[in-house]
Amino acid sequence: MHSKKFGDITSSACVPKGWAIRIYENRNLKGNSVFLEGPAKIVNLRDHKVKGKHFDNRVSSINVVRRR
Repeated sequence: MHSKKFGDITSSACVPKGWAIRIYENRNLKGNSVFLEGPAKIVNLRDHKVKGKHFDNRVSSINVVRRR
């Protein structure tokens, strides 16, 4: 995400039906993470906390998975 200029600036997420994502606070799929399964529209990642930390402007890597 950092190479595409999206690291640490993502503040929302939209996951279509049949897909899921896991967002991580650190590069290379490391650190705290949040799993979001579609259909989901997250307007503000500030509302998703892990260990007291929100994910607004903290997403550094993402894993996308097709669900069946």
